[in-house]
Amino acid sequence: MTKGPDLMIRNTRSTLAAALVSAALLASANVAAHEDHCEDTRLGDVMKDMKKSFKAYRGALKQGDWMAMSDARLKLSELSVSVTDEQPLKAREMNADERPELIEKYRKGMEKLDLLLGQLEQAEQSKDKGQVMALVKQVGAHTKKSHKALQLDCD
Repeated sequence: MTKGPDLMIRNTRSTLAAALVSAALLASANVAAHEDHCEDTRLGDVMKDMKKSFKAYRGALKQGDWMAMSDARLKLSELSVSVTDEQPLKAREMNADERPELIEKYRKGMEKLDLLLGQLEQAEQSKDKGQVMALVKQVGAHTKKSHKALQLDCD
């Protein structure tokens, strides 16, 4: 009678192992599809750094650390300027007739971000926390809207 439970345990282990292998294969297929469709780009890397800087800015704002806010905003501004002439990955997926419109939309979005960051700098200098908070919301809304319009869906 001891063979019954042992057999059941072996069958359970085999089933579990098969499920894990299947999950691993499925995951690698999804990664491969992502890699075929979306690649890491300089723009993508800089955008990740911009996201970190914006997060650092919001954290400094919560702490009331004006110097850290200024440093994070300056870094964000430098990063933004550094990718003004880049092209979103989505542009590669478009036909040649549509591409210039998307690139212009991207550049205008970056210009608006720079404008908002300039306003943020002015609000920091006057230590107007209410204005800073309002501008942080505007920057967040702008980046979300821009990403939705310009980011290639890689999933």
